[in-house]
Amino acid sequence: MESLLPELEEGVDVVLIDDGSSPPAAANPSLQPLLRHSRIHLLRHEVNAGAAAARNTGLRWCREAGAEIVILLDSDCLAKPGFIGAHIRLQSENPGVACIGGAIQGIGPGPWARLDALMSWFTSMPGAPAGIVNGPYHLPTTNMSLKLKSLLPTDHVFDSSLRTGENPLFIKELRKRGETVLFSPEPEIVHRDRTTFSEVFLHQYRWGLHTYVMRIGGKNLSAGHRALFICAFVTGYPLYVLLATWLNAAPLVKRSLWYLIWVPALLLSYAAKGIAVLDGAIRPGKALYPEAPVLRDAPAPQDHPQEGRSQAHVRPYDQRFNDYRSIWHDKPVLRKLYSEFYRRMADACHDGSTLEIGGGSGNFKEFAPHVVSTDVLFAPWLDSTCDAQALPFKDAAFDNMVMIDVFHHLERPTVFLREALRVLKPGGRLVMLEPLITPVSHYCYHYFHPEPVVMKADPFHEPETNPERTPYDANQAVPTLMFLRQRERFMEKFPGFN
Repeated sequence: MESLLPELEEGVDVVLIDDGSSPPAAANPSLQPLLRHSRIHLLRHEVNAGAAAARNTGLRWCREAGAEIVILLDSDCLAKPGFIGAHIRLQSENPGVACIGGAIQGIGPGPWARLDALMSWFTSMPGAPAGIVNGPYHLPTTNMSLKLKSLLPTDHVFDSSLRTGENPLFIKELRKRGETVLFSPEPEIVHRDRTTFSEVFLHQYRWGLHTYVMRIGGKNLSAGHRALFICAFVTGYPLYVLLATWLNAAPLVKRSLWYLIWVPALLLSYAAKGIAVLDGAIRPGKALYPEAPVLRDAPAPQDHPQEGRSQAHVRPYDQRFNDYRSIWHDKPVLRKLYSEFYRRMADACHDGSTLEIGGGSGNFKEFAPHVVSTDVLFAPWLDSTCDAQALPFKDAAFDNMVMIDVFHHLERPTVFLREALRVLKPGGRLVMLEPLITPVSHYCYHYFHPEPVVMKADPFHEPETNPERTPYDANQAVPTLMFLRQRERFMEKFPGFN
């Protein structure tokens, strides 16, 4: 990060993804000076979800923020001077190119680090000539820049079900759509390579495991399909070793014949990697995450038609989420109080599926792990970013809906209630935690709470959508007015609730 700071000028932001580290990266004292920088943004996964999920989270934030170019850099790499500027210049000079990769200099003592570099970065060697990268070659995802407009409009650009191998699959999909992939020796980064036999062997073995699923199997993991592949691969195993070695060595030998001395080591490495390919075909689950642990797939558009409904006014990540999560961890009294609220709300739910509105900092998931958590503000630990007044879910999709200090923030609460009736199953339950305004609490909320209490407001009024309104605007009186003081009017308008 310190190597990037000199290049953080107007229009350039850095998004850091904390992929489930413990303790959280935000609590690391050495990172505090960096995180105070106005152009550095930290997002966090509650659990480790892998590199693909981390990249998807970053890309989603960039899309929400209106970015045009995204540069990917792994955390174990060091950027050389001019890194960001070189990527921006190359993207500008090549308007028809979707993906540009730079050079990677592998460093580390001993022959194992050298072998690791030759097998990992042979398509991205420093000093290699610039040019289009054609199949079957691909580029590493670190030191890669992308034009967002060239990517599919999805939250799953990289296949997060794969433990490794998501980058060749991504390049393969780009080529299928007719996009161009380019290598340039500038910009350049440094990567500290693996330095022992076991580290290199395990890394290459893990890569071999994904070969069947990524290159051949796809979603077809049936026993019959895999049996055919295994028979064919065993028969052609010597050919695989020779072909893989040749594909690896060819770009190197073109630069210098001295690389021929590494061919025996490459042959032995690919012989071992071939065993991993067979292992991955026999047990494809070893190459896959059992399920996406952070971001679930959004429902398909045909499953939740939106005809006649307003578009969701979703917004990018808000740094205040970091503050709220820190408060949750640092304030034991507050945590104990709300923990009791959360337990009672979870107990009040029927058995079955639960949708959370306004999931915010994600605390309720600690008490209801299977809840589908949403918010109008993006956060990587949420399952969906959507407007509560235009929910992207099919009719009768959930048994319960929960919301914690959210209802009094809604611009048009009656529109939300109609959406709640639509999305809840018959007999479903809506569970809320909201302020109760009494003569005593009115004084406390009015004078000691930043959100207003307007008792003269009409809670059933449906104003035109105000684009200047923020998700934090509120009237704490709305729940008391609607559900207590004007209960009969509420029941008349919403007989679906009892």
